[in-house]
Amino acid sequence: KMVDSIENAVHAINHDHYYIILLDLILPDGNGIDFITDYKDQCSDSVIIVLTGQSSTDSAMKAIEAGAKDYIVKPLSQDRLKISLLNATEHLNLVRQARIEEDKISKPYIFKEKIVGGSPEMKDLYTFIENSAPSNKNIMLCGESGTGKSMVTRMIHDLSPRKDKPFIKLNSADFEISAKTAVALKEVKDGTLYIKNALALPEKAQNQLQIALDDDADFCVIGTCSPADFKNFMNGYFDDGLYHKISALNYELPPLRSRMSDIPALAIYFLAQANKSHNKSFKKFDNGAFNLLQEYYWPGNVRELKNWVESICVLQPNAEVITQDMLPPLLSYRDEEAALHARPRHRGDAR
Repeated sequence: KMVDSIENAVHAINHDHYYIILLDLILPDGNGIDFITDYKDQCSDSVIIVLTGQSSTDSAMKAIEAGAKDYIVKPLSQDRLKISLLNATEHLNLVRQARIEEDKISKPYIFKEKIVGGSPEMKDLYTFIENSAPSNKNIMLCGESGTGKSMVTRMIHDLSPRKDKPFIKLNSADFEISAKTAVALKEVKDGTLYIKNALALPEKAQNQLQIALDDDADFCVIGTCSPADFKNFMNGYFDDGLYHKISALNYELPPLRSRMSDIPALAIYFLAQANKSHNKSFKKFDNGAFNLLQEYYWPGNVRELKNWVESICVLQPNAEVITQDMLPPLLSYRDEEAALHARPRHRGDAR
């Protein structure tokens, strides 16, 4: 659309959206720079290219300072115009992509309102949860510490036909685990028996579970293990027959470093939680902070990310933006050996 005055230009932008605006600096009823300054909000999503005469390049530069993206000196060259329009189109595409990425962060994909992440690795996990939950098959979930095995276990139970039945938790590291196993097997009935670090169960507890499963058990077992625990099975510590009974379905949860694209959304999600818990008002991370978060190895996975975000919220003075220099020095380590060696021994050493 072509207009011949600022008055008509204002009428046009108030009724339609224009991605690119070619603006002559000299118009019958005013100056193009005044138009940019006075109607900056209405044109915030537009790329403005100013047209100027040979003697008014100083004005063109002022227009750039006011918010124009480019200027073309008259007489108009078709080649120069084409280059400027192509640059404007590229800029608009970059802005659109940036907003898509911002939406992914500010409005992350949250599976069943509990698990954050829209990466392909997480979508595979969601499919496994939805397919396995309706079954009565025993399940073994393997994953590094902090990958969310407990949360996934609970979600499978809550989505299963056993959701209103008991959810009984055992930890192989518990004191008097054999006695607790006996009690759990009596209480679980038609529900779910969650065994944390299942492959580290002592022999007596393994025998108790084996007997219960041999007696046509009416409950479902969901066991979890770490890669280190799996060595117990490979080394013969854990009974081979029992392992196959409690692992009819298997799934390995992805470590955080294999789904780095989820980190910005996770960080913002945890930041909102920390703000609420500690009466802070942090809103976002700058690009430098996000880059550092996505370069770190994360040996502690999602749990470690959550802890770091909370520690920043607690220890740093309130601000709108979390910048790179507010992050712990530890996050500069980018490989497993360095990250593990540098990790603090307890929470109080986080900074």
